[in-house]
Amino acid sequence: MTLLSKNKVILQIEVYDFLNNNCDMELKIKTTLLLLASLFMSLLSASAQTKIDAELYAKCVTSDEITTVNDGQAIGNFDVPGEQLIYNVNVQETGFYQFSFKYITGRDGLLRIQTDDGSYFVYSLDAYRLLGDDWDQLPINDWYEFPIVNGPSFYLTAGEHTITVTNEDAVMNIDYFLMQESDVTDKTVAFVKTVPSKVNLTPYGETAIYPISYNASGEMIAVPVT
Repeated sequence: MTLLSKNKVILQIEVYDFLNNNCDMELKIKTTLLLLASLFMSLLSASAQTKIDAELYAKCVTSDEITTVNDGQAIGNFDVPGEQLIYNVNVQETGFYQFSFKYITGRDGLLRIQTDDGSYFVYSLDAYRLLGDDWDQLPINDWYEFPIVNGPSFYLTAGEHTITVTNEDAVMNIDYFLMQESDVTDKTVAFVKTVPSKVNLTPYGETAIYPISYNASGEMIAVPVT
């Protein structure tokens, strides 16, 4: 018999010794194996992912146009700062969620993901440099997937929500987004860091500064910034 709980996995294995024909002498051995909660939660998270195809946006905001590539299976040439893709998602369970996305870009850039309560995070994009200016010719199966652990956890209540994806400074194609349950439980901000951590001021120069919030356990959490 296998018993699963949210905090641990208990696997009970029953083994019988039939070497002795006397049923009264039957030896019944029960072995209980306890697996770490993190292992179970990783298995749980794998089944609790929500995939959002990038081309299936509910609304867009752009001064140019939103195009698709790979026979309409992905967003292509998402390259105008300030343009947005807006998605409607249904959250089944109140809790914390992290985002990932599959993409390809020819240069380093920035992409913002924001939930409808104003919480946001700006993700740093790494360029694919092996093909130079032909980066967009890379087959879609070989595109990057942003490491989900490198982003913060967003607190979302059960129900309908709007997710807004904003081009901060990117030239990219996007295949899909993933929203996955996180094991974070504390949404209280304990301290804040900024990216960059230091700024060299120059006359007439402009530098964008992005806050990153952490709870008391040192876990990144996205919160509304006013």
